[in-house]
Amino acid sequence: MRITNILLIAMMGIAAAACQDDDKVRVPDLEDGANVRIQLDADFTNLNFDDIASAQIQYNVFSENENIESIAITMVYNNAQTGEVSDSIPVVTYTQSDFQNGAIMNETWTAAELASLIGLSGPEAFNGGDYMEFFNTTTLTDGRVFPSETINGNLNVPPGIVNSAATQIFSVGWTSFVACPLPVNYEGTYNVVLTSGCADGFVPDDGPSGTVTLTQENGPIYTLSDFTVFGFDGRSVEVLFICGRVLIINQSPGLSCGTADVVYNTSVLGAGTYDPEAEELSFSLIYDSVTACGGPFEGCENQFVISAE
Repeated sequence: MRITNILLIAMMGIAAAACQDDDKVRVPDLEDGANVRIQLDADFTNLNFDDIASAQIQYNVFSENENIESIAITMVYNNAQTGEVSDSIPVVTYTQSDFQNGAIMNETWTAAELASLIGLSGPEAFNGGDYMEFFNTTTLTDGRVFPSETINGNLNVPPGIVNSAATQIFSVGWTSFVACPLPVNYEGTYNVVLTSGCADGFVPDDGPSGTVTLTQENGPIYTLSDFTVFGFDGRSVEVLFICGRVLIINQSPGLSCGTADVVYNTSVLGAGTYDPEAEELSFSLIYDSVTACGGPFEGCENQFVISAE
């Protein structure tokens, strides 16, 4: 009987301790992240190279947060003529008091102001094809910074809300070009012929030719679609027609070798060109990977001629 009582008391003690531990467990309150949406004016996304003296970039900033410590906008300047890239340049810092009804409207930066920040002699020192990469770093009053790395190098801004068109988003930044107005609209279906490079890539293995579609997105930005990459159909890429050059900024065609994404870009600034009078486009395209995928995914450079049907 004594042994039974000891066991009973011990079991009651364990149960009491378990109840007490449960009472101590608290699920922390979920904290809202940063909601900062930067909306560019479609007419003033790029600097007009043909009228650079009066060119400007214009945007609005929206946020549902009421705990913003700062929104720091910085930029990196890329010189198309020399290939040089600047260090990070502070542009402007906003605070919660700058918002009126959740918005900062009609923020404008002229070519002259941007040239001064970069250290150029004036707006006339810009080259056609130069571009500026703008970045948004938002700090909340509790000290959290967006975007920033968390566990295993992951960002604290979910990919699904980065630069989305929805209200609950976070704009990490944007790119503005020194661009020339296009003399014609290049939308349509084009023939593509591989003139040199890898056997695979832009077109299937069974032939160095095919058709692609160009669709205008915004000003000089077009989507080139309906082509094949390494045997995979239906790929697309954004191309930019900038003052006689065709540029492709690093993008993924949605392919991976298992350890890394395949990325393509124009290998050299100015390698791609277009001739509006001949209605012919020609540019270099390089397929590479952020790590060594090997095989056809690494260092495959192709030269194509794209012309109207």
